[in-house]
Amino acid sequence: MEKHFKLNNQPCIIPKITDTIGGKCFYKTRRQLHITLNLENVGDSPALCVYTIGYLKLKYTQNNGGDIVNMSYLPDYLPNVTINQTEKFSVRFETKEYAY
Repeated sequence: MEKHFKLNNQPCIIPKITDTIGGKCFYKTRRQLHITLNLENVGDSPALCVYTIGYLKLKYTQNNGGDIVNMSYLPDYLPNVTINQTEKFSVRFETKEYAY
């Protein structure tokens, strides 16, 4: 019965992008993209140890030979997101730094 209860009560985090800010080019070809999003727990249990981790896949161009731009900073973290709570998070992407 305890196992059944644990399986039925699960957090469910829904991300929604609320804002994006693309920075100007610096150091010739480097750029940054900041994305702000809301994470809402619509599940029936709190979400524990919530991290935002992501990657950006370019659709119409390449990033120095590839189409993936990795995150360039440590992910946001919250110890928990309670039921029906919405939290603001952010991610930042940046092209790789190369010796010029």
